[in-house]
Amino acid sequence: MKILFKAGVLAFILSMLLYGCQDAPEEGSVSNRQDEKKENTVSLTTEQHRRAGIEIGKLVKRMLALSVDARGMIAVKPEGQAFVSTLTEGIIETIFVEYGEIVNVGTPLCRVSHPSIIQAQQGYLEDLYEFRLAEDNYERVKELRRENITSEKAFLKSESEFMLARSSKQASYTQLKMIGIDPDKVEQGEISNFIDLKSPISGKINKINASPGTYVGINEKLFDVVSLDKMILELKVFESDIPLIRKGQKVIFTLSNLNDIPHRAEVVATSSFMERGSRVLEVQAKLLEKLPDVYPGMFAAASITVNEKEALSLPNPAVLEEGENEQYLFILLDEKENTHTFQRIPVTTGIQTNNYTEIIPGEGLTEGTDIVVSGVYYLKSELLKELD
Repeated sequence: MKILFKAGVLAFILSMLLYGCQDAPEEGSVSNRQDEKKENTVSLTTEQHRRAGIEIGKLVKRMLALSVDARGMIAVKPEGQAFVSTLTEGIIETIFVEYGEIVNVGTPLCRVSHPSIIQAQQGYLEDLYEFRLAEDNYERVKELRRENITSEKAFLKSESEFMLARSSKQASYTQLKMIGIDPDKVEQGEISNFIDLKSPISGKINKINASPGTYVGINEKLFDVVSLDKMILELKVFESDIPLIRKGQKVIFTLSNLNDIPHRAEVVATSSFMERGSRVLEVQAKLLEKLPDVYPGMFAAASITVNEKEALSLPNPAVLEEGENEQYLFILLDEKENTHTFQRIPVTTGIQTNNYTEIIPGEGLTEGTDIVVSGVYYLKSELLKELD
């Protein structure tokens, strides 16, 4: 019995020892965690806190946008620019506009005179009279033919002469309209030795290639008129960013002459071919606001929004980088009467814009966590001092 009793006591003692060994915390791991926490903790006095400019914030949901940077210039749509020329030769008598002047459709730009202008009106009147004679003769012969008084051949001849006279009159009429002369006034006897060259679009005079007294030939470009309502933004996007660009994306751009104030545009088209040698693609964006003092050829810096989402974020200065892929921030760990304790913790980030960085919540970091958003570099330097 004594032997059995001793054996039972011994077994009980061994089992208790084994149980105690299993449940005992690993002193080494606890010590390591405590040391790690201590190494990433820094304390400041209230005075240090004030001098460092420490500001506390929290994770805030914001609309963040991933963007592609691009460079380009202000251009004008093809229908927004008119090169004005004359369809007849002549001498410039007067110029009615000045460089930079705003004009409307039909505004006279200059006056051109030449004998050929008089000859064109004379030719129209001759064709008009020939047409009227041919028309009267045709109606007369047609009536005679109906009464079987004249031959079919005579009737066909009069009909042919009438049709030829009508086409000649119409051609002369159209010619006068093209060079800017009203044929109806010519019919009333108003013969002019000049024409007023008029603007075909509303816009601003961008260039004048004429002077009073100079001779101009047919189709010689005299004026360049640009419509301020037809301007677009032409941007150059690098080859690597081309897959991200889509029609309808928002564009924010600045112009140096407008004090770099942000303005809005929208992607409307992309080119189908890359520029040889530069490996860039042209992207066109329409302006979404009317801008004063903007002209074709002005350089622009733009940002094209290619991805936008709502996410928890912090101001960029709150996030510090260490190494290639390591990022961290400081949180307020404890706050007493004259002591403020902060802890450095690693963080996972997402989209980064010019002002904010997306923060992925994790261990020790929630929407309610007090986070240092200003003064983080001071905390970093103090932490390094303590580690040294």
